[in-house]
Amino acid sequence: MKGLRACSFLIFLFIVHSVHAEAPKGFVAIQPIFGLAIPSGDLKDRGDRGIAVGAQVTFYSPRNLAGGVSVIYNSLRQDISITELSANLKYVFISTSSGRTYLGAGIGSYSMKGSPFRGSGANSKIGLNGSFGILFRGQGTVGGFIEGVFHHIPGDNVSTRYLNFRGGISIFFDTDGAKPKNKDQ
Repeated sequence: MKGLRACSFLIFLFIVHSVHAEAPKGFVAIQPIFGLAIPSGDLKDRGDRGIAVGAQVTFYSPRNLAGGVSVIYNSLRQDISITELSANLKYVFISTSSGRTYLGAGIGSYSMKGSPFRGSGANSKIGLNGSFGILFRGQGTVGGFIEGVFHHIPGDNVSTRYLNFRGGISIFFDTDGAKPKNKDQ
């Protein structure tokens, strides 16, 4: 838990520094999420494909870096669920098209419930994730995104791994208070 707090604090400092820097301003994206949760590894034998719902808030700096937090609920079967609270950093590749691709990595607290996780009680662990996605910024303040995220949660005897394929709408807010001019800013 201390590692998650330290990572969250560093991301917070990154966001504060980027917002107050003299360089051109970035933007914040609030993103409701819906997608698939697909078990892999040992969990594949005990869980089925399910749904992932949640939200994330991400600050995209003009320096091709982004940082944010997400809360996602994953239901892998009637009796198996994983709730993640994670902090993420992303590297955004420059693109001339309407989409921006990115690679990300994060650390999170995963609350796991169900039969594979020692009975019906909650079992919380620290885990890691890696992502690849595309952010679409249309005209104005609305866009979208799609991403794939691999989660790895180390365990005492067995590690838990699963994939998310998710997407949603993005609602953008520029940090300088001005309205977005175009999608290639």
